[in-house]
Amino acid sequence: MAKEEIKIWNIDLEKSSIRPIARIEQFELEKDLENLIACNKEILDNDNSWIFIGRQLQTNDGPLDLLFMDKKDGNTIIVELKRDKTRREAIGQAIDYAAQIAHMEYQEFKEFVNSGRKNEPGYPEFDDFGEVCDKLFKNLLVEKNLLVEEVVNQSQKIFLVSTSLDENAEIMIGWLSDFRIEINAIELQLYEMDNVKFIARRVLLSEVMKEKGREATDVKRRKAPDLSVRIRDAVANGILKPGLRLKYIMEGALPELIEFRDKNPNMFTAELTGISNKNQIVKWLYDGKNYSLGGLTANLMQTLEKNNLVIEWNPYAWADENGIRIEDLIQ
Repeated sequence: MAKEEIKIWNIDLEKSSIRPIARIEQFELEKDLENLIACNKEILDNDNSWIFIGRQLQTNDGPLDLLFMDKKDGNTIIVELKRDKTRREAIGQAIDYAAQIAHMEYQEFKEFVNSGRKNEPGYPEFDDFGEVCDKLFKNLLVEKNLLVEEVVNQSQKIFLVSTSLDENAEIMIGWLSDFRIEINAIELQLYEMDNVKFIARRVLLSEVMKEKGREATDVKRRKAPDLSVRIRDAVANGILKPGLRLKYIMEGALPELIEFRDKNPNMFTAELTGISNKNQIVKWLYDGKNYSLGGLTANLMQTLEKNNLVIEWNPYAWADENGIRIEDLIQ
């Protein structure tokens, strides 16, 4: 996609003159960028609906830079920062963070948020995240007769923030967004004039563009609810049984990918758990952890990419030992 170049001038209308404002290539330290976002969330939050809930939270894959929650719906926003270029590796890392958070039960998520680094600029001032949620969603819980764990962290969004977007990263983000993965990238371009610094923001995928994509698939989604929900219901109704094994079907795969699969069969195998939580509907035999089927497929894709292999992101490609695909099994 074409790179958008932003140029800024200082203008003097009386003299009809302009003076260019020079761009600064990057922040000196990544922590400077982190401090800026932590203390000024409006740089990313257009609707003023986010609350800051965590900083440098430790995950299995390292510290997550910044974590926010949307006070409108309880969904979480993962913010991954790079002081220079956003590369494909950063996308995989952010997706890893989102996948881990997605599979946390409410109690685990509360402990995760409460464990964040304190005494840092912009760090949220609360002792217990659970009390924040109870207060924030009190009216919603009463109105819809919900438990707080049915509101908080039901969905995750990813924001990648840097001072320059790598072209390959842009392509990958756009592709992931097409599959309704809530991921966006923000480029913060820095400028300086007369020792005064300025910042300009470039959004890779605007909310308008995302909404158009949602509208295009709304009819299909109304007819076909979330795949993991349908699997859960099929198990509850006895159509499928816990323990059923599913294999990832790769039609037209290259020989090296087939060879890799044969050497790593557990990586391409899932098992129905029978757990009612849609985010834990299948267990991945490769790591023994529970996922939604879409989340598992995304993790499989990332794992293969780390091995320099490519696979299509298709949660419907899972089939039983007879080769019957999951969507046909739950008809």
